[in-house]
Amino acid sequence: MNSENIRFTLHARIRMSERNISHQQVSEVLREPDELVQEENAIWLASKFFADRKLVAIFRKLNGIKLVVTVYWFGGIYEDNS
Repeated sequence: MNSENIRFTLHARIRMSERNISHQQVSEVLREPDELVQEENAIWLASKFFADRKLVAIFRKLNGIKLVVTVYWFGGIYEDNS
């Protein structure tokens, strides 16, 4: 999947900044997830481990584009810049 097929909502961009998550990391999660689950209402959850923590991306598929709604770290310790 090319990076041009990934779009981010404003909410996702803000959360990525707050949580020190890069576009490259999100792209990797969407390209090669360790887990991919379809939830209700065409919402997808993709996750991938980076060291001791899992990065989760919640997205929708719209006309060949993956629209990232939010992203977060699950488990482990991360720096909070707030």
